Amino acid sequence: MSNHEYAFPVHETPESTDSPGMTLRDYFAARAMQAALTSATLPGLIERKPETMAVIDKMAAAMYAIADAMVAARLESAGLQGPQSAVAAAFGGLVQKPQG
Repeated sequence: MSNHEYAFPVHETPESTDSPGMTLRDYFAARAMQAALTSATLPGLIERKPETMAVIDKMAAAMYAIADAMVAARLESAGLQGPQSAVAAAFGGLVQKPQG
C-alpha cells in the first residue's frame, strides 16, 4: 500500500491506452469537497465572481489537506507510516494525536 494507489485501478494490457485512473488522494479530496459544498452557500458561483472564486481556491487547498491526512491515516493504520504522523503535518500541527 502506498500513497500513490489508485481509487479505481484499471488492469493495463498491451493494447490499453487508458490512464490508471484517479489517485486515492484525488478521490478523497473530491469526496471532501462534495461534502463541504453540500452545506456551503456560495453566492456568485455561477457568475464566477472573483471573491467567490477565491473562496473556492481556498476550499480546494483545504480539501487536499484533508485528503493528505486521510491517506496518511490509512498508511499509519496499515503500519506503513512512522511515528511522525503526516496527519499533523498536513494540518500544520493543528491536529494533535492523543498521548497514549
